Amino acid sequence: MKLLFPFVFFFLPFGLWGQVEDLQQQARQKWSLGQEKQAFFLAHKALNAAKDQANSAHYNSLLLLFELHFELGHIEQARQYGALALQLNEQAGFRLGSSQLLYKQLARLEQLDGQYEAAELFLMQAQEQLPPLLGPPSLDRLQLLAQLAEVYQLKGQLRAAQRIYDKILQQKNIPLTENLQWRYAAAILAQKNKEGQKAERLFQEALALTGPTTAYQSEVLKAALAQNAWKMGKTSLAKKRYEQLYQNRKKNLGQDHPLTLSLAGEIAYFYESQGQLDQSETLMQLYIQSLIQEIDELAQYTSYQEFLRLQQSLAPEINRFTAWVSRHPQQKWLKCLAQLQLAAQARGQEEATAFRQALKALRSPHLIDLKMDWAEAVEKLAHSYRLSKKKAAHRFQQAEQKAAVKAVEKELKAALRQNDIPFLAQNYTLEQLQAQLDSTEMAINILHYQDHNGQAWLSEAKFAALIFSQDSLLIWQELCTEEAIASVLSDIFRLKTIKDINRSYLSIPGLSQLLDKKLWQPLRPHLADKNCLHFQLPAILQPLSFEAILQSHNERYLIEDYELHYYSSFHKLKKQPQAYVSKQAFLMGGVDFGRKPKRSPWLPWDPLPASLEEVEDLEVALYNAAWETDKLTSGSANEVHFLKLLQEKRFRLIHLATHAYFFERPKEGDEGGIFFEESSRQLSLEKQLIQEEEQALMRSGLVFAGANLSWQGPASSSMAEADGILTALDLLSLELEGCELLVLSACQTALGQTSSQEGLLGLPTAFQQAGVDYFMGSRWSVNDQVTALFMELFYEAYLAGDSPPIALRKAQLALMKKEKGRYAHPYYWAAFQLLR
Repeated sequence: MKLLFPFVFFFLPFGLWGQVEDLQQQARQKWSLGQEKQAFFLAHKALNAAKDQANSAHYNSLLLLFELHFELGHIEQARQYGALALQLNEQAGFRLGSSQLLYKQLARLEQLDGQYEAAELFLMQAQEQLPPLLGPPSLDRLQLLAQLAEVYQLKGQLRAAQRIYDKILQQKNIPLTENLQWRYAAAILAQKNKEGQKAERLFQEALALTGPTTAYQSEVLKAALAQNAWKMGKTSLAKKRYEQLYQNRKKNLGQDHPLTLSLAGEIAYFYESQGQLDQSETLMQLYIQSLIQEIDELAQYTSYQEFLRLQQSLAPEINRFTAWVSRHPQQKWLKCLAQLQLAAQARGQEEATAFRQALKALRSPHLIDLKMDWAEAVEKLAHSYRLSKKKAAHRFQQAEQKAAVKAVEKELKAALRQNDIPFLAQNYTLEQLQAQLDSTEMAINILHYQDHNGQAWLSEAKFAALIFSQDSLLIWQELCTEEAIASVLSDIFRLKTIKDINRSYLSIPGLSQLLDKKLWQPLRPHLADKNCLHFQLPAILQPLSFEAILQSHNERYLIEDYELHYYSSFHKLKKQPQAYVSKQAFLMGGVDFGRKPKRSPWLPWDPLPASLEEVEDLEVALYNAAWETDKLTSGSANEVHFLKLLQEKRFRLIHLATHAYFFERPKEGDEGGIFFEESSRQLSLEKQLIQEEEQALMRSGLVFAGANLSWQGPASSSMAEADGILTALDLLSLELEGCELLVLSACQTALGQTSSQEGLLGLPTAFQQAGVDYFMGSRWSVNDQVTALFMELFYEAYLAGDSPPIALRKAQLALMKKEKGRYAHPYYWAAFQLLR
């Protein structure tokens, strides 16, 4: 990372100056090597060394942490450190350095976060820091104007943005980099304003400025000119430009270069619009295979949470191809889409895990050195991905680093084969998945996408199903538009009270019939002789209980006719379950969340008195079934003891009867926002977690003993301390391999933030990535009495030897009939969801 801020030191003792500067230099060096944890450690150490003095050392340390967090996309942390730096400089009368660049960077941060009014305000403040305008505007002033034009464009004020660019481009002696950037931006804006001729002129002017040192920009501009001709309806000119550019890239860069393959995808959409399907399909095949490989590599060489961030930049491409398949639902494209979906659901993580496990068996000195070379190459590649995640074009600049990784991998895989050590993951391909199914089973992947013609989004969002069975051809089935079931979707994330239940599809026949008509009945013709259905749902449908849909043709709930299974990803589809031999169980309940905090009229987390009885009854049932148990209750049920037990033992069953939480992403103007005068150390833990808007896994978690004290009082500066909270991000680091089932009998523990490819980012994601096979949580809150009865029925079946899905269905059907149908309403038996 190249730091943007000049470092100055003002009124600083020489010894402290040297110590802080050395720490900052070490942090920047570690960062450049991709050693992010060490960089942050050293940057914090520099801050701690200077924090008690309002001097430039303190200021520069805050700027360094701001920049590090900003580069990684940690919006809230960057915002906090930037605000503290501004506050410190203002207190010192702006003697610590100019805040103009910091204002500019804060504006960029707010711009990336969609807070456009705040971004505009920071840009105005940055302009006030500039010297008075006495002649032609300086480069600093032009850069601020260009950024202001970006903000206006994002706000939808396209004409105002265009006027700013017109004014900027009238200036002379603009540096090459900015000249290219601004003419390209102005041309794109002209396209949006439907001024194709103006866009053509600006693209051509920018292209004329390029040379040997700007070869990449030249390629981008040539592609933009071809697309502009297409948008203007000049198809002959567009075809000529596309074909000439493609031939040049194949000749100069190679057929397999990312830039060549990216262009192949663009031309494929163009050919499709012209009815040249043979040429279109040839190029699309090349492009999609490269996209699948790229996503697999992202999953293999980055951490899971980093993969979730990176894949968002590729989500539009996945959507575009889904729209393509909807127009061309032939088998070869359905298979490509199935593979693309598997890749987008991080199947590469399974491949990477299998490979790393296999490497442990290679112990010769030469191979140990080779493994170290591979680990270093992977870390550099992962670092380059992280730095470029906001700049899609930079995804194509990792070719050299990828080649280095692949070269070492090739040697290691040869050694593994020579030693007969398996290193391939299971369920990696569509064919492997189909082989897991028997003749009574069907897999249904419901997709949520928006139509696209290669140039623009065309219509509202839609639902469709990609269906396959043991040996059948894949089936594409259109379902409905999102608008068609909007009356149901508006409530499924908000089922918190009986009133909510009574106005939902669970209680209103018309809404249930709507789901039956739009989502279920189109699927029925494909399900002859099938009684076991495997569902993978998009994020927007994951809180929906399909088993509670009332079928119009026989007035029976789906659960009465079908065995339903839910998956976060179909690469976890396994016909033969793991051979679990352990009978170790971990139970937690009756948690003492602590007394009411001072000056608080309410308890953040109410006691759960029935939860103690729940785990004690379960302990007896487990004992009778010859299971061994460990149990935490009352004040001992804190996260320190929880983590210690999970590190010491491997549990087949984990049952947690405690509170869980999830905060929605904060919106602009929320009271929970960060203000300049309020540092993170002064915020309650509740506010800190709410503000983690860039990391959904930080805004969901489990609640442990003592949480009431930290939830509203001043939070600990370290999330590792015993503050009564473990976030979903904390839980990702657990090693829970061998855990067949984890049950959370708390309120709405199956929820989390929606993500286009991964589904709901919450506790299910965290525990499954940690190694849990089945996760059971609640879609909505059910009273203690019904929960206890349901759990009794579920564990009766599970401890008798049924798999978790079979035990769940048996419990649901039994509860429906219990006490002469007292619990027949779906509110009672459909609350719990099992996810694999």
